[in-house]
Amino acid sequence: MADDKTLWQKFKQGKKSALSAIYNQHADFLYYYGIKFTSDEALVLDSIHDLFLSLIKSRKNLGDTDNIRLYLLKAFRRLILKELKGAANFSQLNASTTPEQVSFSIEEEIVEREVMQERKESLSKAIRTLKPRQQEILYYKYTCGFDYEEICEIMEIPYDTARQMVSRAIRTLREKI
Repeated sequence: MADDKTLWQKFKQGKKSALSAIYNQHADFLYYYGIKFTSDEALVLDSIHDLFLSLIKSRKNLGDTDNIRLYLLKAFRRLILKELKGAANFSQLNASTTPEQVSFSIEEEIVEREVMQERKESLSKAIRTLKPRQQEILYYKYTCGFDYEEICEIMEIPYDTARQMVSRAIRTLREKI
């Protein structure tokens, strides 16, 4: 599989296979990302298609990138926020699941599941108390694994602001939990 820079260049040159590869690699990610903003699946799907139509129409004028996912995420975020007319319609972030742990007895496994469920519920409840922008930045940082520079590009905020927002959100979660 070609690296992102080469794939993007082929797309800009009009290669249909490059467009198909980009769509197949990133459409599902964009869908799940969009669902974080709204539960309206039709709106999310329409926004994904609008994004790709826009890219196709303006492909000759697009800039270069070596990180297609980040490029698409920034454009998709702007598009979906425009569709939602602001951040007021964010859906709540789901607590991420933890990997299964080794257990030695059925009782231990049941107790562990109950404890983990309580922790998930507590964390979900605490996350719902955060402001939408705090929820969004924690999603980028811990679910998507983006570094602060990428988060700053996506959210269009300064580096120091991003670090402060993450720090304050985590502090708030600690206080709530």
